[in-house]
Order: sequence, then structure tokens, then C-alpha cells
Amino acid sequence: MQTQSLGGCRYFILFIDDFTNYTSIYFLKSKNEAAGYFQNYKAAVEKLFSDKEKGFKIKAIRTNGGGEYSNGEFQRELKRSGIEWQVTMPYTPQENGVSENSNRVLVERANSLIQHTGPPKSYWAEALEATV
Repeated sequence: MQTQSLGGCRYFILFIDDFTNYTSIYFLKSKNEAAGYFQNYKAAVEKLFSDKEKGFKIKAIRTNGGGEYSNGEFQRELKRSGIEWQVTMPYTPQENGVSENSNRVLVERANSLIQHTGPPKSYWAEALEATV
């Protein structure tokens, strides 16, 4: 985001479960925080959707080829957890349509919320969280 949030963040990361559409959003001060937030998300959804007889496990994650996903820490977490990393082709957002569409819709709704209620643009993270 062009404007820093109240919490000092400029980025957000959105995780969407393809099966349930369960969506989580995290706000980042730098992109290298992505691996830590993925660990938080993984722990939360595996607990939330766990079944005593069958444990819920993330099988794959689909992302663009951004540095926040290809760095060593993120890749180590995927390998340690046995999660397949599916990378979309560059300049083909349609390959990750669910995420791309969700990002666009959520940002548009958050911007609309800010424009119609009047807080400063630095409230974008709060508006996005409320929208999710």
C-alpha cells in the first residue's frame, strides 16, 4: 500500500482455503514476515478444521513467484510440513484467480469504506480486516 497503516504496515497477505473459502488476512511491515504469518495461519486452520479421526492438513499452496514465498524460511516451512508449492506463471494472474479476485474486491471494498466513512487513508488495514 502507498500509505503506511496505523500499525506501521505497508503489505498484507491473504490466505484462502479453496475448499471452504475460509479467508485470513495478516498485515506485514516487510515481505520477509510472510513465512511467520503462514506458520500462524497453518496452525490456526489445522486446529479449526481438525477432526479427531482425520487431521486436517494443508496439502498445497498456490502463489505467484514473489520473493516472500521463494525465500529460504518460507521454503523450509513448506518442506518441513510436506506442503506442495504451486507457483503460477509470471504475468498470468488468471492462474491464481481466486486470490487475485479476492485481493481486488477486498481492496475496493476497503477503499469504499474509507471514502464513505471519512477516516484517514492510514486506516486501510482496519478497513481491510473489517471487510474480510
